[in-house]
Amino acid sequence: MAEDLAEWFEDTFDRLNVHSDVEVSVISVIGKESAEHSKCEVLNVFFDDQIFGEMWCSTNKRTYIEAYFSPEYSAIFLVLHGMNDLTTVANCFSEEGDSKNPPNFYEQMARLEEEYNQYAHFLFLISHIVLFVDPGCRFDVSFAKTLSTLNQLRKNRREELCSALADVEGVPESVVQEGRFAVPRLLFLFDRNPLRTELGAIKKKELLEKMQNSIERQIIAILRTYKIIVPQLRSSVACVSDDRFVHVNGHYGWTVDTAKDVIYENSAVNRSEGPTDDERKLQRAIDDFEHFLLFHLEHGPEELDDELVFANPTVAEFLLTARELYRLLITEHQVAAADSTIPTELRLTKALDAAYEDEAFFVYVQHGSVSGQSSYSRALHEQKLTRAKAYLQSNYTGSNLTNVVETLTKRCVKEWECENRPCAVLSINGNPCSLPVHNVPGGPDADGPQRQHSNAVHYMSCCTCGKSQALRPDPFTIREANYEFYEHPNFKCCRFLERHNFELFDPQSASAPSSDNGELSDEEDDRHSIDRVDFRVGAKIHQDSYEEEDDYLDSDDENLYHLRRSLSQTESESEEISKESDEGDLLGDNKFSAEDEEERASSYISNENDQEEDSQRCSSANPETTDDNEHDVEDDAHGIKDNEHEVDNQKISEDEEEVFPKKSGTSERAATSERKGSTPSTSEGKMSPTTLKLKKGSYLDDEQPITFRNPTPVTPWSSNAAKHYAIEKKFRGRFLETMPHSSQRTHRLPLFPSWNCICLGSSSLYSHNIGMRDQPSMRAGSEFLLPLDVILPVNGAKWDTALAELNITNPATFKHKRRIIRLENGLEQEVEKVKVGVLCKKVKLFIGFDYECSRGHRFMLEAPGTVMKHSRRSGQLKGSATELLASDLPIWMPCPCKKTPNTVAQLMRIHVITPKAPVAIHLEPKVQAIGDEDYFTLGEGPIQLSLAKYYILRFPFCYVGPNGPIRPPTYPVANATLLKNCLTIVPSY
Repeated sequence: MAEDLAEWFEDTFDRLNVHSDVEVSVISVIGKESAEHSKCEVLNVFFDDQIFGEMWCSTNKRTYIEAYFSPEYSAIFLVLHGMNDLTTVANCFSEEGDSKNPPNFYEQMARLEEEYNQYAHFLFLISHIVLFVDPGCRFDVSFAKTLSTLNQLRKNRREELCSALADVEGVPESVVQEGRFAVPRLLFLFDRNPLRTELGAIKKKELLEKMQNSIERQIIAILRTYKIIVPQLRSSVACVSDDRFVHVNGHYGWTVDTAKDVIYENSAVNRSEGPTDDERKLQRAIDDFEHFLLFHLEHGPEELDDELVFANPTVAEFLLTARELYRLLITEHQVAAADSTIPTELRLTKALDAAYEDEAFFVYVQHGSVSGQSSYSRALHEQKLTRAKAYLQSNYTGSNLTNVVETLTKRCVKEWECENRPCAVLSINGNPCSLPVHNVPGGPDADGPQRQHSNAVHYMSCCTCGKSQALRPDPFTIREANYEFYEHPNFKCCRFLERHNFELFDPQSASAPSSDNGELSDEEDDRHSIDRVDFRVGAKIHQDSYEEEDDYLDSDDENLYHLRRSLSQTESESEEISKESDEGDLLGDNKFSAEDEEERASSYISNENDQEEDSQRCSSANPETTDDNEHDVEDDAHGIKDNEHEVDNQKISEDEEEVFPKKSGTSERAATSERKGSTPSTSEGKMSPTTLKLKKGSYLDDEQPITFRNPTPVTPWSSNAAKHYAIEKKFRGRFLETMPHSSQRTHRLPLFPSWNCICLGSSSLYSHNIGMRDQPSMRAGSEFLLPLDVILPVNGAKWDTALAELNITNPATFKHKRRIIRLENGLEQEVEKVKVGVLCKKVKLFIGFDYECSRGHRFMLEAPGTVMKHSRRSGQLKGSATELLASDLPIWMPCPCKKTPNTVAQLMRIHVITPKAPVAIHLEPKVQAIGDEDYFTLGEGPIQLSLAKYYILRFPFCYVGPNGPIRPPTYPVANATLLKNCLTIVPSY
């Protein structure tokens, strides 16, 4: 009985000891089998015994070799079972079907083919004759491909095998040199013939011979095409005999009805009949095959060409050589990594899978992508991945969909993680950074490239004075939100205005341990950190319209970023200002001068108008100003008629949208200061108080309690990014990292001010008949300040003295001992002197609460929660700011613009026009979050305002306290309020 070759090697030496010196021929049988016939049948018929095929049902190996030694023929017969056996393939796929991730058909067949080629390679090295069995009648070209693969394997492993055989004692020298016993002869057996059954024996024999000769010629041509047979046969993987090497079975199969044979053999009935026709044909076919095989066995290795037979091994030599080759090729076999060994079908399948994967990955990349956006959120990543998987599942036609989807998922996740994963750091307003993961300036990793956080969110914001608008990015730091944007050098309108000096942390005077990080070079000082403000020329901002009667006093879309001029500015003044703009400001035709070439990012610059000319125009247009010298006389509406011609010329109407194009230019005072460089500074590095040319008897002298400064064009220390990060690192823990808050226990100062209080100039800049000017995007009918009448109990003598010092004389004021005053509740009451020298005096201020939304729309409040809407045709605005000051005002309230989605507007400025009277006006805003007992403060005492001036207090853009930021609400809800009584007025004597 045949045995498995691995087991046969173990006990053969003992059993074949008597035949150890017998020279043997090695015949290997390979090929295909069908469900009806096995390739072992032909050998079983040849031996007339069931030698082969017993392991076929019991073994669990996918590829194996059956071995049998025949002393009668002095031959060793080997039968290879593997991928060409139907039962083996079926068993292999049934086992893999139970696994969670089974390989596809081509991958499984590739594994079987690889194992089969290794075993076939082994057989071709130890065989003299290789019999190829085919259940059909045509030569399978795939066998030629297999022979080509085996020849390549033999060449690749030849040196290794020869070297290993040289170390084995008893192996013939010729085998050591060649690595094999011989160039094996190929024999072909075809089990089926296509001849008709009714043909006679002679005719059938003649046709079979012709068919065999034709197949032989065809095989030789194919083998030469695949370079299996070459002129130098010694280097070939196999050869063919000059004699007949093709045999076609003359009968249909190799057995008759087995059940009938069993019955006849066990039957007591004596068979008197002779053999049937089928039995005779079968016997003739068997005889023909025996004759065919015995012919090649009898013409053994000793009778063949010596060049093709390298050794006639004995049984002992065969066992030594075959065992070593089996160990090297089968037992210690490693999977070949060469691409040439991969079957063509599997390579094609992998190429198609890769093509489908690339198409799906392209869908992933393109789906939901935004031009210029290099990163996207996890939610968008999941959406893109789902879309790519759906595309793959609907278009894929292979059998490896699960693996391709898994590979696509890993590829997409890797793409997102390594290239497109957003930083996702939240801005102060709660919007995530849209850049890929990156290092930030001043962060722990300073070696790699550094970028500031950024996203696609932008806001339209005004400068501190409100005369300029620009797109600003979503801020990620308090400094960026409340300081850098407003200190941008392109905001020339408020660059040279007087402003309040807040108490700040001074790193120059602070004592800190020396550190290398704290040393700053001159090159770092020259770098500006304000580089995130979008000043694109000709850009179009959000322009959302109200109802027809609620239009903004805005310009056309193409002029929204141009400079706006005041109502009374003439063409001659425009030409003069255009000439001045050649010296460094924005030109009237949207071109930049040489000085502004470095600031090419700017798109909107507003410059303050000449204050003296404004004062003269306001005085000529409206004799009533905010001076209010007559303390005990009610405010009347005189001066309106004097201005009717001016208002009519400007065609101001609440039903029409007015355009106020501003021209670039600075005031004579600011321009002169900039050209001459006449900005004195103290020895301590701070700006000295502004030196103004005052008229005789001016209220502003050296004894004024408030100090304002005039900043120079030189960038302050805190606007330098590198220096700022170094200072933060060096002095961390010693300065206030949030905004000033009432809950702070230790008195720490911030590095920069989040608030800003500036002085536009004289109170005559504002006319109550015309309203505010040079305020872009202000809602029509909302460009007015509300008057505030304050009744003060004063000492008559001291009041008179203070008025005289201020050069305000009105003797009639002190003649009246009785006075009718209007109380805050609107009632009138007669007031008498309580005692000698004590009077109740009335002073008038103008105040406005300026709200601004993210689209740039602005409006003023008429009452708490009520947007101001006043028509000039109705006359002078008669409202009062008393209720506003006495109420808690929301920091955020809904913007009245009608474009969806609705946005919220934020309180950004308080406009205050101070009277020319001996009073002390204190401004101390307090912003409190809902549900919090503490509140945001200025970080110092109240700001005391000077007399007869126009002040603007700019609020922070973002509020960040000890508990984190207060983010703007997504829908109108009061989450922070400005506490009441932010403005107080007392006599100053």
